[in-house]
Amino acid sequence: MIRAQMATTEDFQKIEMRVGRVVSVEEFPEARNPSYKLTIDLGPHGTRRSSVAVKSWYLREELVDRVVPPGARQAGGDLRPLRRPRLRWRRCLLL
Repeated sequence: MIRAQMATTEDFQKIEMRVGRVVSVEEFPEARNPSYKLTIDLGPHGTRRSSVAVKSWYLREELVDRVVPPGARQAGGDLRPLRRPRLRWRRCLLL
């Protein structure tokens, strides 16, 4: 069994972390799983679009104005119907 290494302080310094506020939530019927399309305001860094499959747990109204810490995704990996660079957002990161 291979043992995973612990992340170092230098590893975390390589990650650019931002916090944004959800400004709009739209239905996303084209998604494979029940999802919403989010518009996230990142302040001076502009707005970004993301998809989140939390429709089973949250109503649209509950997500508006929520603060989220999305992690910037690497190049590639577009949302199929959106075809835009996206942010990865996990349901456990809802604040």
